[in-house]
Amino acid sequence: MDILDVMRKNDLSGADLSCYSLGGRDLSGKILRGADLTRAHLGNANLRGADLRNAVLYKANLGAADLTGADLRYADLRQANLQGATLVGADLREAIGLEDNPLPASSFIKPVVLEETEEYQVAKANGFYPLAHWGKQYATSDGRTLYRAKSVWPLLKRRLGKIIFGDRQTLAEVRLVKQYKNYSQWAYMVSKAGFERMIAAMGVKAVKKSS
Repeated sequence: MDILDVMRKNDLSGADLSCYSLGGRDLSGKILRGADLTRAHLGNANLRGADLRNAVLYKANLGAADLTGADLRYADLRQANLQGATLVGADLREAIGLEDNPLPASSFIKPVVLEETEEYQVAKANGFYPLAHWGKQYATSDGRTLYRAKSVWPLLKRRLGKIIFGDRQTLAEVRLVKQYKNYSQWAYMVSKAGFERMIAAMGVKAVKKSS
């Protein structure tokens, strides 16, 4: 895919854009869900309102990029350059890599106050939690937390629908609930047994970490 194709298309879900040079380009509102933007140059790009859920931005250059209102949930931001990026209203929940690559003080972030719904709280009380919760509770045989395992976690997210709806027993261990009041965020809540069935379906061998 050449640059003209990238600029012409609105839906670039799952596209391989690794190492692409898109600095300064107008990518506002584009759907880049699950796209591979590893080492891509996005410096000073306009990504306002872009859908970057599950996108891989590993070592991507997002310096001075405008990410106002962008959806970066579950995005892989490990070692990404966010220096000077504008992140007003951006959704960074469950983004990977912010623990080791904290947002620079020069970024402009508007805090969002979110209140969990009663349905979400009840699900947790009954042993159902978001995937990220379980991803941090389980580790591979070499000790890597699943949530941080690049070869496992993004793949699980991409196959999530197929894994959940492809097996009745797994589906019975999943709840889809609205997570926050006054915010259209829904979450798959999974039981411990359901999560273990999911990773088993992927052929992943993992054990629950000792607390």
